[in-house]
Amino acid sequence: MLKEELKSNKFILEKYKKYIEKKINILSVVSPKNASKYLYKKVFGRKLNLKNPTTFNEKIMWLKLNTYYKNNKITDCVDKVKVKEFIKEKGYEKIVVPNIAVYNNAKEIQWDELPNSFVLKCNFGCGYNIICKNKSKLSETETKKTLEKWMKEEFYTKNAEVQYKYVSKKILCEKFLGEDIKDYKFFCFNGEPKFLYVSSGLGEHDNPKIGYYDLQLNELNIKRDGYEILKKEELEIPKNFEEMIEISRRLSSEFPFVRVDLYSINDRVYFSELTFVPTGGLMKIQPERYDKLWGELLNIEEFKGK
Repeated sequence: MLKEELKSNKFILEKYKKYIEKKINILSVVSPKNASKYLYKKVFGRKLNLKNPTTFNEKIMWLKLNTYYKNNKITDCVDKVKVKEFIKEKGYEKIVVPNIAVYNNAKEIQWDELPNSFVLKCNFGCGYNIICKNKSKLSETETKKTLEKWMKEEFYTKNAEVQYKYVSKKILCEKFLGEDIKDYKFFCFNGEPKFLYVSSGLGEHDNPKIGYYDLQLNELNIKRDGYEILKKEELEIPKNFEEMIEISRRLSSEFPFVRVDLYSINDRVYFSELTFVPTGGLMKIQPERYDKLWGELLNIEEFKGK
């Protein structure tokens, strides 16, 4: 009896979850502002202040709905294909991960022409990644089926992330850089990197860890739900860390806020992506005071009149 009741409750919860997701998707199309307000209240339990934003998440929400919305440069910079041209224009062609191919749809993929290892990703959102370490162990049919499903989705409606709305959908195939690669994510405020977090173990079957550090790589006492803390003793400090800071500074110089994501592999820096709206402006961090402290680092006053 209890087993049947639990199954029934699970079914009801799944139906409710799908109802909420559909509601957010529709609201994101009709009114990104109202969708953002709804999501913010749901996550933080308080109203989103867009008239006088003070916290980091509030200011990120404001930028998303104003400065970053219908902004051609931002659209190009969140596009995983076009952003590479931006990186090259900044003088950093050497850090761009080489393309193997760019496709308009999954049917264009010539499987036999792909190398043994590669990465496939959609260019218009987050989480659309297929990492192939050994092509003989990856199903061509299932891979294409997954990509076709992703290409039908409108990622921007999931959390009203309108910076992705006008990206022309593509599938990107890139060089595989290796396993267990750490990602160095520099938070840049008004063109100046202030701190970073390092992530590891973010593969499908890995145990995800992130650690927050200042620019001297001192640990910051910050925790995110769903992640173990990556301790400093687990972190091999890259020899080119100062170079990574300078690259972040130059790539962020045009924007009020952007997170510059980089890899360091065999003492060589590679570009990962530019993230303008981390966690959709819904980043819950502990202690919560950092939301306020980071908000003080971000000056958006000059953008309010534009």
